[in-house]
Amino acid sequence: MVAVETGQTEKRKFTRRPLHRVVSFALKQETGGNIWYLGWVQDASVAGMKISVNRPEAVRVGESITVLCLPGGEQRVQGQEPVQIRAEVVWQSEDGLQFGVRYC
Repeated sequence: MVAVETGQTEKRKFTRRPLHRVVSFALKQETGGNIWYLGWVQDASVAGMKISVNRPEAVRVGESITVLCLPGGEQRVQGQEPVQIRAEVVWQSEDGLQFGVRYC
C-alpha cells in the first residue's frame, strides 16, 4: 500500500496512469432526470479514474454517476460516439475539486 496526499492509505489493486481528457458526467436527480457537469480525468486504471472540476459539485461518496468520454479527446472524431461509463463515487477531496470513481 502507498500513502496518498490526503494521508489516507492507498487501496487500489491496479496502477493508475496519467490521462488528461475532458469528460462530462451526470448525477441522477430525485426527479428522475440528470444534471450534467464538465470535468477532467487526471488519471485512470482498468478499475476507476480520478476526475477534477473547477468548482465543488454536488458529488457524494456512494453516488452513482455516468461519465461520457469522447474517443478522440476534446475534438470529436467523425463517426465515433462518446463512450458512456457507469461508475460509483468512492472518495472526494476535502475541497470538493477532485473525486475518484470505480467502474460499475
